[in-house]
Amino acid sequence: MIYYPPILEKSVELANALYPSAFQELRTFHVSVLWNKNKLLSVGVNKKATHTRNLFNKKLNREGIDISSTKFQCSELCAFIGLGKQRYNIDFSRVTMVNIRLDYDGNISLASPCISCRSLILYLGLKKVYYTDNNKEFQIYKC
Repeated sequence: MIYYPPILEKSVELANALYPSAFQELRTFHVSVLWNKNKLLSVGVNKKATHTRNLFNKKLNREGIDISSTKFQCSELCAFIGLGKQRYNIDFSRVTMVNIRLDYDGNISLASPCISCRSLILYLGLKKVYYTDNNKEFQIYKC
C-alpha cells in the first residue's frame, strides 16, 4: 500500500466540498491547495475569468498550444493570489501544493500543472507538488 501524507486526503475532502457549489461552465474543476506542513495556507479554484497576470504570460496547454486568448485562471495562480499580502513573507521552499481535478461526474482525473503554472512553481521554488492522475492516485511533480 502506498503511503500518502495526510494533507493529500484533506485536500481531496476540500475539493469534494467545493465541487458542487463552485463548479462552473468549464471543462473541468481544478483545486490547488497550498500547505506549510499541516497548516492550510490557501485554496485556489479555476475560474472562467482572467487575471491581468495572464495577459503578460503566454499561456500554453500541455500540448504546447497557445491558449492565451481563452479567458480563465488556473487554480494554481488562484491559490497564490489567495495568499494575499502574506505571500511576501512565505518561504516557498517549505510549501507543498496539491492539485486535484474533478470531472463533470466528480471523479478524480489528471491534474498536472500546465506549462505556465510549472514555470511559476519553479520560479517560487515550492518544496513539493502533488497532482492527481487518471488512476485516481497522486503523483509528484519533479520541481
